[in-house]
Amino acid sequence: MTKSGIVAAAAAVTAAAVGAAVWFLRRAVNELDQLPVYVLKNESGLEVHVSAVGGAIMKLLVPDKDGVPVDVVLGYDRASRYMVRSPANAR
Repeated sequence: MTKSGIVAAAAAVTAAAVGAAVWFLRRAVNELDQLPVYVLKNESGLEVHVSAVGGAIMKLLVPDKDGVPVDVVLGYDRASRYMVRSPANAR
């Protein structure tokens, strides 16, 4: 899957879950391992961090009842961890 395909897929899944909204996209770098990450954010405060390594959703920030962003994804903080063969991601 191409990088644009990964971003489009993540945007489609997130938009379907949240409804029609304006999304902003920026390319970032994971601070821990310097691999590319795509960040999608809308004006409602929802933010998705998608790794360029396999299109893994690394972070999904949603506002709690007080409007404070909370990460609801269980996964790795480093994009490089998705490249390691382990029982969790083996075929």
